[in-house]
Amino acid sequence: MIVGYQVKMRLGLLVFFLATTMFAFCEPANAFIFKRHRQIYFPKAKAPVVQKAVAAAATVVDGIEEEWLCLHLVNQERERRKLPPLEFCSTLAEASNRWSSTMQRSGFRHGSGNEIIAMGGQSGAFAHRIWMNSPPHRAALLNPRYTKVGFGMVNGYWTGRFH
Repeated sequence: MIVGYQVKMRLGLLVFFLATTMFAFCEPANAFIFKRHRQIYFPKAKAPVVQKAVAAAATVVDGIEEEWLCLHLVNQERERRKLPPLEFCSTLAEASNRWSSTMQRSGFRHGSGNEIIAMGGQSGAFAHRIWMNSPPHRAALLNPRYTKVGFGMVNGYWTGRFH
């Protein structure tokens, strides 16, 4: 029993190491993605030609404006129903953005309890429409117990987390 557990742990560590190593080779060598600020940072290259070539290779579609639009549309729906508006929470937004990125890499699936997910559109209006047309998602968006929310979108994978 203990030997089987040790083998599983070693296999898990090996898979984790291989996955992170493979992910490291997917991005350009000098690109760093900061999820908190949702921007891609490239250190200054010695030759401007190299910097232009690397900048063209790195593309991440992340819609901060669309996330705010989604929050605005949700708060409009809550106002129509005489519910208090949801407050933006940067911690929840960062967690949502990380989960959207994870879904993009490993597949579309739920992560935790107080979240809603959608896939397929780049606009906040799309995510809002999908969620409002789904009874369980609409119930989560209009739940009066929730006071804070954070939305995240990476390449069409949407996540909303509540508190």
